[in-house]
Amino acid sequence: MYNCLQVLDDNENDLIEENTRKSNNDVLNYISNEVIPKLKENLNSHWNCF
Repeated sequence: MYNCLQVLDDNENDLIEENTRKSNNDVLNYISNEVIPKLKENLNSHWNCF
């Protein structure tokens, strides 16, 4: 999710770079199967105009 959000560094006006790290399959599965579908469901009405 971090990569989906562009977070600006207030000091430099540059994107904050994420350090590489090992992926955790449990977290990835939870986000893919639970978080993203809920986000889509809850935000769908706001995106209908697109």
